[in-house]
Amino acid sequence: MPPTLILHGASDPIVPVSQAHAIEHLLRQQGTRYEIRIYPGQGHGFTGAAQFDSATRVAGFLRPVSS
Repeated sequence: MPPTLILHGASDPIVPVSQAHAIEHLLRQQGTRYEIRIYPGQGHGFTGAAQFDSATRVAGFLRPVSS
């Protein structure tokens, strides 16, 4: 599996947060690099501070690594 960023709303009515934890478990078992952030009170889309934080995390995760 490739490096993975998991961002999930704890109150997501469409995709249960348990799915984010299941992916985390699989990645940990495989020794894959990952980051996870569960946003309390957020649903399937993020708003407010969670929206800003998630955008910052995506930008950081996708930033090329200097060699």
